[in-house]
Amino acid sequence: MGQGLYSNNYLEQKRIKRDESEFVYVKGGFPQIISEEQYERCNAIRRSRTKRLTDEKGRTRSFGIQQAQNVWGRKMRCRCGSPMLRHRWRTNNAGKPIYGYECKRHHDTPRIRLQNEQGNPTPICEIKPVGQSKLELMASKIFERVWGDQREIVLQTCKMLDACYKPDADRRADLMKAKDDSIQLLQQQLDDLVVVRARGEIEQDKFLQRTIEIQQQMEALRQSKAQIASEDYNPGRLDMEAIEAALCEAVEMHDGLVSEDFIDLFVSQVTPLSDSRFAWCLDFSPQPTVAFLNLAGQRKYTTCSMDSKLHFGPFADEEGHTIPFPGSLRR
Repeated sequence: MGQGLYSNNYLEQKRIKRDESEFVYVKGGFPQIISEEQYERCNAIRRSRTKRLTDEKGRTRSFGIQQAQNVWGRKMRCRCGSPMLRHRWRTNNAGKPIYGYECKRHHDTPRIRLQNEQGNPTPICEIKPVGQSKLELMASKIFERVWGDQREIVLQTCKMLDACYKPDADRRADLMKAKDDSIQLLQQQLDDLVVVRARGEIEQDKFLQRTIEIQQQMEALRQSKAQIASEDYNPGRLDMEAIEAALCEAVEMHDGLVSEDFIDLFVSQVTPLSDSRFAWCLDFSPQPTVAFLNLAGQRKYTTCSMDSKLHFGPFADEEGHTIPFPGSLRR
């Protein structure tokens, strides 16, 4: 605690800024309005809605951002660093809306050109809008390639669960054995205490006091053991068929589409490097993993291919496009 400014002396009254190293921080110096846990939750929400960017002069500024409600709006980020805005393109024959994603800087091209004409040069992004169907096609390709055989992974997981699962009946037997071991240890201490008293190495008052304590502990253990043994419990096994069905349902692609939950969990960012080349930043490993995908063809005849090599950590492709990873300060 302490004021940020102070006067050097009474006569000059020169205001001097106090160094932060002189501050004394006291936790709980004021009455709490909310709990500390609630404050941390609110602060985490506030940080998630704030972005810090550094310009070419090294100055850092903060500004609020609006969190996209759809998964692709949260994951898409243009190579120029601008967010990708979702637009409703049209409605198909089944009445389903078709969406596309456009770089905000590309969307503001008319305004940027006007600024350039007025002598305020601002780069224009040339990345064209991307249809959601192309994103779904690339997601299917990535999970087919990187994720591998999902069903085989699920089966292996179920086998591990079945092998490692220990029913509560076994746990109850372990608890009762632990009680017996404790009772046996206390009985041994009681026998040793009798021998010590017979030798006259301990006074009678201390002997009686210690004997009563040990007997009380043994009685408490016997009651606890009897309570565990009398509990009505029907030991069972895990319903592995239900677990396997639920896991298979989670990883299965319906109509060739990857679950949005999987995309939200394992994809941190999708960056269009050109109109036909995309960089996917994946969360399959502790360090960022980049997969490059290429699109060819138009609309229903679009095909997707993936580079044979995955890249780890910050990376620039052969065309010199640097991937703006999540948390980057590039704009």
